[in-house]
Amino acid sequence: MSTLNVFKTVSMVLVAAVVCVSLRAHATAVNSSLQFIAPGQSIWGPGSDPSQFSYSGSAGFDLPFGLGSENFGYSIGATTGIIMGNVNGSLTTSYTPVLSAPGTANIGLQYVGDPNGGSLTSLIATTASLTVFNQTFGPSFGLNVASGFTPWLGLVAQGITAYDIANPSIDVGVASADLDFGVVQTNFFTPTGIGGTLFYQREGSSLVQSQPFNLADGLSLPVNLSQSGTYDFWFGNDWNLANQFNWSASLGLVANASTIAGCGSDLLESCHWSDTLANPTIYASDPFALNFEGFAQPTSFQIEVQAVPVPDGLGLATLGGGFLLLAVLDGWRRRRARTPDGAVAGNGRFAISGGVAQ
Repeated sequence: MSTLNVFKTVSMVLVAAVVCVSLRAHATAVNSSLQFIAPGQSIWGPGSDPSQFSYSGSAGFDLPFGLGSENFGYSIGATTGIIMGNVNGSLTTSYTPVLSAPGTANIGLQYVGDPNGGSLTSLIATTASLTVFNQTFGPSFGLNVASGFTPWLGLVAQGITAYDIANPSIDVGVASADLDFGVVQTNFFTPTGIGGTLFYQREGSSLVQSQPFNLADGLSLPVNLSQSGTYDFWFGNDWNLANQFNWSASLGLVANASTIAGCGSDLLESCHWSDTLANPTIYASDPFALNFEGFAQPTSFQIEVQAVPVPDGLGLATLGGGFLLLAVLDGWRRRRARTPDGAVAGNGRFAISGGVAQ
């Protein structure tokens, strides 16, 4: 091999070593949309029935200013009730596309809910009755709670509605009284985690491997890539939204009265009076999970595992050794350029004249 060819070969080796030393695989990420849908299901939860939503009672109050007293009875119950919802967001998958050697690849998974991407709607068919002022009020009505929220794993979303069932009143000219009879329903929903399965397969192999996961705020999923080659990754269709849902309802009973006179220093001003007679919790469910179906945008990616790694120490050693080899080759090239009698050819400081330096 000529000196020039040797020099070129060593230079190419050095360039390759420098490239291997300086090359670093940068992490990348792919996003996929995730949608969870809970169709209409019983708001009473597994093993429960609406007969638990039944409450009755009685109360009385004395009207102020000598207007007398009033007694009343009330009841409320439900026949059917459903709950449905949607939870929309996205999953960010981060990974390093090139590994310098077989080993463990850490796949990062992060869920982010869409702004106002969550919604829950409940509807309860309810009956109620109130007997007061010698009258009976018995409406049938629907308790409807519709709430929107931004999904966040571990964060409670709350929806609330108030329904005025009846507002009977009595007026005797100089004085009046009324009763506010209503119900308040509150829904509580907490998404706690997202589960699924990551599949992967090395190209040229018939073996498909899988790694189940369940993430909360975030997750680093270790995957063992034990051989060199290109691995294909994709997610399965077994998405699951872990969650807890519960709700409660309470009655509100408030009495109000007023007169056209009787207050103030001259007793000519109107008088007003209000009192909460009862505020019982009439139902509180046990927490249970809503049945969501998961749908995800198809997502796939690849990771290349290189066969021969070049560690940093080895790369620097190769680089230093290469420069040393270049110096040796340069000295060898100079010795090859000497004349047969041992004198140095060229036009340097010494000239050749009979073997004596002039």
